[in-house]
Amino acid sequence: MKPIDHIKKFVADLRADPELAALADDVERALHATDLEADYNDHAAAFFAGVEWLVTQPRSLDEKIEAIAKLANQKGFVHIPNLREFAGW
Repeated sequence: MKPIDHIKKFVADLRADPELAALADDVERALHATDLEADYNDHAAAFFAGVEWLVTQPRSLDEKIEAIAKLANQKGFVHIPNLREFAGW
């Protein structure tokens, strides 16, 4: 599966969840913008790769959203050697 396919599946899963469906459009727009920026920005590419890894893990949507938010809320250049540990999984 291509990276963007993992993101599309994640967004589709959000849309299918009655409690999270309202987030789907904003999440999709934000991740699409990040994917475009990743073409020329190494930091955006690393963030996008981290999000892709997070959404492919066998965790609940709530856990995935929480981990993505934690990743997105980091300030400055951050090196995260182990996303599983960072997410607390």
